[in-house]
Amino acid sequence: FLNESQKDNTGIHEFVHLLDKADGATDGMPEALLHQQYTIPWIKYMSEAIHHIKTGQSDIDVYGATNHAEFFAVAAEYFFNRPDLFKTNHPELFTLMEKIFNQRRGGKGGRRQEALGNDQSFYQQVKKVKMLFAAWR
Repeated sequence: FLNESQKDNTGIHEFVHLLDKADGATDGMPEALLHQQYTIPWIKYMSEAIHHIKTGQSDIDVYGATNHAEFFAVAAEYFFNRPDLFKTNHPELFTLMEKIFNQRRGGKGGRRQEALGNDQSFYQQVKKVKMLFAAWR
């Protein structure tokens, strides 16, 4: 099922919406995953990236320009599926995504986890979202 030329992945996309909603709002601002000092840079880069998508100056899927929530989900697909290309084409966004997901991705296949200052690791967040989802059902 692995297609290394694709940047999209519906499973990642929808799961990221759940992570985004962990703070109560699906708004592209993953407050449960992002330290406050990175909030302003995240908003800045997200808005700039959406502008570049809308003007045809980005390789991020056009669906990411729909709104901030969709941008976050689409960018996460790209980050996890093609980290090498994402890092090359969007270095600042790549660095912020590493912080959001508490990942240190060393390009193609480099999937080792490293703490980057988040209070909870990505995997702890996954567990939290699973519990929230189970309670919701």
